[in-house]
Amino acid sequence: VKGIVSATPHGVIVIQNREIVFANPYISDFGARVGVSLVGSRIGDFDHYLRCNQREELDLFYSAIETSGRASIRLHLADGSGNHLVFDIEGSQGPVVDGKMSYVLSCQDVTEALAVQKRVEEANLRYQTILDINPDGVMVFASSSKRLSYINESAQTMLGYSFDELQKNSILSVFAGFSMLKRVCRAIQIINAGEDYRGELELISRSGSRIAVEVKGTSLTLNDLPHYYISMHNI
Repeated sequence: VKGIVSATPHGVIVIQNREIVFANPYISDFGARVGVSLVGSRIGDFDHYLRCNQREELDLFYSAIETSGRASIRLHLADGSGNHLVFDIEGSQGPVVDGKMSYVLSCQDVTEALAVQKRVEEANLRYQTILDINPDGVMVFASSSKRLSYINESAQTMLGYSFDELQKNSILSVFAGFSMLKRVCRAIQIINAGEDYRGELELISRSGSRIAVEVKGTSLTLNDLPHYYISMHNI
């Protein structure tokens, strides 16, 4: 069993009387980075590595394990070079030895995963800002349901509909007449075949006016689902 725990690709530590009595190699690497041997150390020894004043949170974490059997906490730490580290920790009650409760903590370093997530969110925000300020209308809708997933302000102004109004119905309802729907279906066939579409279409606005637009369409994946991206230039 000890061999399995030692080979586990996440940190496992056992604490008794708030002192670390076991640390597998994964989490021991953190101790090496801060220049401290984990085994034999007390939680208080690492207080100066904690960020955001989490001492009280730690006390509540241990109290929750004692009363509920399990608890979780996210700790923000700093290594010996001052680098910000983030660990997600799941704790549970361990065996009682000599009348003293022990805690088993599973520790996962999520620093890089959170950094990647932040970069993706920042990139998405930049791209959305570009779309939002695009003077041409932009619509993105699901290829299966034809329900709208995104529409920029320019397209909403052009059509006279809000995102919520358009999302309630099929986006195909804004194309003017049967002949335009046939053209849209042809455009979708071209995009489904892996090609980009370029052409001219007529839209019908909320007021009933017809709007001639130059359309560029392509496919994209959004939330792991296929979508159509349509840009519309009023001509």
